[in-house]
This record gives sequence, structure tokens and C-alpha cells, in this order.
Amino acid sequence: MRYRMICLLALGALALAAKPSVAQGSSAGLSGNCTAAIHQVAQQGVSNVQSAVLSVLPYCGKAGATVTATSITISRHSSDTLMLTRLYRAVDRWRDAVVMKAALDVTSDGGATVPARVYALRHLIQLVNPGQYFGYGNLIVGDVDGQGANSNTITRGCHRMLASGRADVSATPLVSDYEQRIRALATNLAGSSSAPIALRNAAACLDN
Repeated sequence: MRYRMICLLALGALALAAKPSVAQGSSAGLSGNCTAAIHQVAQQGVSNVQSAVLSVLPYCGKAGATVTATSITISRHSSDTLMLTRLYRAVDRWRDAVVMKAALDVTSDGGATVPARVYALRHLIQLVNPGQYFGYGNLIVGDVDGQGANSNTITRGCHRMLASGRADVSATPLVSDYEQRIRALATNLAGSSSAPIALRNAAACLDN
């Protein structure tokens, strides 16, 4: 609770900084839509804002990246997959170092919920596999044995779709070794007997 309050205060401070100034207009050149979206997320939290509000953040430069990263951090204790799906529609628009770091932190956090860790890991996997989209259910299921007409069959997990028509945005470029960092984390999780099975299944989907 204390950590959540700190994050909300940080969002609130950013929202105040983004309010239009009488002399200079909006801070750091933020549009009115960006200012309103940042303020609404700060006031209501990511659980209560609509998708349309979150979808504005990728157009808000570094301020948008900061709010998105903080929203990832705040959501680390959520098991609400509907809310996480809504949030990560905006998160997955980013190819940004600040957003990536927040996703790395949540994925690595053993105190975060399994859904929050899987969604954060999904964002990282999609950074390595641009243009591909993984559904949450397809990530966590793993390989499934089934009975076919004439023999046993195995349905592979990790089903993906092509994501078209999305322009990925960046306020801070990804670090040069971003892919190696993501691969190292995924490899570690996939081979960890202590990691939740859903997270291990998701980690195994990198390049699977």
C-alpha cells in the first residue's frame, strides 16, 4: 500500500507539472489531450481509466513513457486480467527504455502477481519479436496433450498473431543490449523450478 501511494504521488506530481502555464502554455510542449490523460491517470489510477485515455499516452513523449512505466509498476499486484489487457494495449505500443525497465522489474519481482508478471514478460517478448502479438491465455498454457482420431496429439502453446497497423513509439531509445537482457531473463525463468508454471510457460515462448 505504501509503495502504491508513492507511485500515485509520483503520477500526481507529473500531472501537476504537465498543467498548462499561463505564460508558457503546456509544460514540455504537451498537448491538451496528453495533459488531460496524464492528469486523469494520476487522479483515478490505471484500474479506473478507460482504454481511450490510456491510448493517448504513447503520443505524449517522455511524460507519456514515464506515466506508462509507473502504471506498470502500480499494476504489479493486480490479478485483474481485463484491466491488465486494457493497460498493456497502451504499454505494447512502446519500444522505450523507461517502459522496458519497468516491465523487467515487474517480470523479475517474485512478490508481484503471476498475471502482472506474465503481461510484463509478454511486452518484453514482443520487443524481441516485433510485429507479433501473444494472447495471455496462449502464453501461459504451455504444450497440451490431446487425443486425436488415431493417435495422441500435442497442441503447442505460444500461439501468436501478427500485429499490423501499429506504429511503435519511443521517447528514450532501447539500450543496445536490450535483446540480450530480455533473453537472459526469459531463459532464467523458463528453467527455474521455483517460478510459477504459467510464467515458465510464457518465458519458453521467446522464439519458440
